[in-house]
Amino acid sequence: MEETTGRRERKKLATRQAILDAARPLFLERGFDPVTIAEIAEAADVSVATVFNHFRTKEDIVFWNQPADERALADAVRSAATGEPVVDAVRRYEEQRLAAKQEPQAMTGYRRFLVVLAGSETLRARDRWIEVRRREELHAALAETLGDSTTAVEVELLAGQLVAAHRAIDTVVRRGVLAEDRPAKVHRAAMAAVDLVFGALDVGVRGYRAAEQRGLVDAPAG
Repeated sequence: MEETTGRRERKKLATRQAILDAARPLFLERGFDPVTIAEIAEAADVSVATVFNHFRTKEDIVFWNQPADERALADAVRSAATGEPVVDAVRRYEEQRLAAKQEPQAMTGYRRFLVVLAGSETLRARDRWIEVRRREELHAALAETLGDSTTAVEVELLAGQLVAAHRAIDTVVRRGVLAEDRPAKVHRAAMAAVDLVFGALDVGVRGYRAAEQRGLVDAPAG
């Protein structure tokens, strides 16, 4: 029974990947909007119903990793080591994310995604919605992690600032990638953005009532 279940799951994952692999060149060649689900199904050698079994909408094929993207900042907060300020945990996540993205293959894939994204208002709308969901997930994680020691207003403010920091860093990356800058140049610019936004955030967070005592930032040296 276990072997049968494993086989079924492997087949399901293989079909899902086949749909993604079939859709990608179609979107790159013609843009997102003109391509139909029927064309994707034909290219993947599956039925239209099978495509919808794996992806609720056509946008989901592009944003196949959306659930993980929405949770990423929240997961960073929840993964903070004991006593580690949540802002530091999110900064560490951003640095790790940028390190992974600077690989040439990752840069090429991301550039292709951005080209398709730029050509479709439908996808840009979904991109904006993901940011809303990212903030909601982050807000929940902050409230859960910081507990009663932090007020609802402070949690809301911090969630907004961390999402804005993420977006500012990603904007720098997107500009460099679309300009076809070398990976090292994109990474340097993005890391400079990390230093800037988290430096500003650190100063701002210190303005909260006894912020360093409630796990938001480290206490200032000296």
